Amino acid sequence: MKHSIFTVALEDLAYEELAPILAQEGYDGVEWRITHPDEDDRMKHLNLHDIDKQAQKVKQLCDGLNLEIPALASYETMDKTDRIEKLFKLANLLGAPLVRVWPRLYDRNPHFDVRFRDLVDDLRRTIKIAAEYGVKPILELHMGSIFPGPSDARRIVDNFSPDEIGITLDPGNMVIEGMIDWSLGVQILGPYLAHVHVKNTGWLKQQDGTWNWEWMAFQEGMVDWAVVIACLKDIGYTGYLSQEDFFSFRAPSVQSPTGKKRERIEYVRKTLRQNKKYLDGLI
Repeated sequence: MKHSIFTVALEDLAYEELAPILAQEGYDGVEWRITHPDEDDRMKHLNLHDIDKQAQKVKQLCDGLNLEIPALASYETMDKTDRIEKLFKLANLLGAPLVRVWPRLYDRNPHFDVRFRDLVDDLRRTIKIAAEYGVKPILELHMGSIFPGPSDARRIVDNFSPDEIGITLDPGNMVIEGMIDWSLGVQILGPYLAHVHVKNTGWLKQQDGTWNWEWMAFQEGMVDWAVVIACLKDIGYTGYLSQEDFFSFRAPSVQSPTGKKRERIEYVRKTLRQNKKYLDGLI
């Protein structure tokens, strides 16, 4: 299995700063986060403006550092076909084979059956566009969607070939919604399992008696990564473990007390080294 990070938790560092750190710490790739449609498109690592210019700069940087780009992760809903096509074009130019696409999230109205039909229709249209650019769209197991768990997602993607669409396994999200036995989940995803996000989450009882979930360190949450990785080994998974470490990189306690970029970079470097060492011990 290979190591990458999903850059959503490290957007305070420019890609010119982040990519060299990853290469120096022995990472194999980087999963770039694309701007959310509600954000200023020029704020994040990659966006859908000036696609050709961006792709040339980022690909040249990553190629020079021997970093692959296994996936792009977007928040583009599939009903916005013009932005979806730009996204797939960007992935093609970067040589990224996988692209996360975003569903319209679940609400009580319209009914689940309507959402399900709409999602399958969206995917059918999206897959056709993706094929023109030689990339594969992927769905991520995610709270708030109509496919938080493996069985939910498999019911959707069974309408298509594994060559056309894949699924990102995200056990940290499944702790919040959709959790089942890890081995069963991996087996259900089967040939559609294309990518894995690594983070940890847990539920804590609050003083008022309610329960809230919180991001946690890799070794401390409810995901037993030793078990998950053993399950991945059992099915012969050799793809990426892409870290999405919100706990380490976004908690207020880990921000530089002086706000200095140099201190932040050293903290990021040290944490990436520790995370990789932990996962290497399980692989």
